[in-house]
Amino acid sequence: MSFTELALSYNQFTSSIPPSIGNLTSLSNLGLQNNQLKGSVPSSLGRLSKLQFLSLSSNHLFGSFPQIFENFTKLIDLYLDENNFIGYLPYDICQSGSLLYLTISDNHFSGPILTSLKNFTSLFRVRLNGNQFTENIFEDFGIYPMLNFIDISHNKFYGQITSNLGKFTQLRDLRIIGNDISGTISPEIGNSAKIGGIDLSFNHLVGEIPKEIGRLTSLNRLILNGNKTLWFST
Repeated sequence: MSFTELALSYNQFTSSIPPSIGNLTSLSNLGLQNNQLKGSVPSSLGRLSKLQFLSLSSNHLFGSFPQIFENFTKLIDLYLDENNFIGYLPYDICQSGSLLYLTISDNHFSGPILTSLKNFTSLFRVRLNGNQFTENIFEDFGIYPMLNFIDISHNKFYGQITSNLGKFTQLRDLRIIGNDISGTISPEIGNSAKIGGIDLSFNHLVGEIPKEIGRLTSLNRLILNGNKTLWFST
C-alpha cells in the first residue's frame, strides 16, 4: 500500500514514532501533531524525501533532532513546536530552498540558527520563539523579501537591530521580545511599508525612536516597554 498523506493528529497516541515510518517513501504530507508521542525522532524519517509538509507539533518528543533535512528537497511546511527538543537545530534545515513556513517555538533548541536561514529567501512565516538560541542578530540576520511574519522572542539573541529590516517589504509583524538586543532602532525600519505590528519589548534598546516610523501607515501596534532609555525624535 502506498500513501501520499498520513494524518493522525488530535488523537491520544502515546508511543514513540516507529522507525518503520521511513518505509512510507511515497509520503508528501505527514501530520502527527497534537498527540502524546514521546521519545526521539527516528533518523529513518530522513528517507521520506518527497515530504512537503511535516508536523510533529504539540507532543512530548525530546532529544536532539536528527540530521535528516539533506534529503528533504521539496519541504514547504515544517512544524516542530511545543516539544522538548534540545541541542542545535540541524544546519541543513532549509536544504530544500523552498521552505515557506518554519515553526520550532517552545522547545529547548540552542546555539546559532540565523546563519542557517540567512540565504533562504523563500521564508514567509517564521516562529523561533521560546528557545535558547544565541547569535548576533546584527551579523547573521539575512534579507527575506517574502517574509510576512517573524517571532524570535524569548531567546538569547544579542547585537543591534539590523538595517536590513528595511528590505523586508512584505513584513507585517515583527516580534523580538525578551532578548539581549541593544543599541538604537534603525531608521530604515520606516521602509517596511506593510508592517502592522512591532514588539521589541524587554531588551536593552536606547536612543531615539526614529521619526521614520511615522511613515508606517499600516502600523497599529508599537510595543517598546521594558527597554533602557527611549524617546521620540522631534
